[in-house]
Amino acid sequence: MKVISQKGVGKYVERLVKSSEKFLVVVSPWISERYAKMVVKKSTDGVNVIVVTTRDSEKIFLKLLKKICPQKNNSNKMLIFISILLTPFIIGIILLLALFLKSRKVKKKEGKIKVIVVDKDFFVHVKAYINEKYAIVGSVNLTERGLWKNVEMITMFIKSKDKDDYESIREEIQKVISESEANAKKVLRC
Repeated sequence: MKVISQKGVGKYVERLVKSSEKFLVVVSPWISERYAKMVVKKSTDGVNVIVVTTRDSEKIFLKLLKKICPQKNNSNKMLIFISILLTPFIIGIILLLALFLKSRKVKKKEGKIKVIVVDKDFFVHVKAYINEKYAIVGSVNLTERGLWKNVEMITMFIKSKDKDDYESIREEIQKVISESEANAKKVLRC
């Protein structure tokens, strides 16, 4: 366990986000667009992501998820439509086969993302970040100001060294996720 209180704790939080390979959980009332993009990118890299945040960050995630979720379905529908109209018939079959093979590869690579949006009636003030290697809890929001300009305090746990504490934090974060989802204003999924 390592306790850090200073400006620039972002290097620890960014390292946790970037090193996520299997899963990533972000609990932060405020998330800036830069970090929302980073989190959403992890899901497109095959990482399963859960975010608990407030309505202040909802528009950012809606915009980002619209780019990665429906677009695939719309482009798939468009390619199918075009392949049906193409002559000769064999070209259509080749395009459908290519589309099918491409979509199978994408599904294997991509993770899932769930964004749980809470509001003032059920406000989650927790700031926690966890993946399969690290857990960080503290005062820092996932914003440029919080990570780099404010003096913040975080406690970082490394699963390989602090296994019991890491597991305890993981259980508590799971409780926050469950309660947040049960009281959510909106849950965005992709």
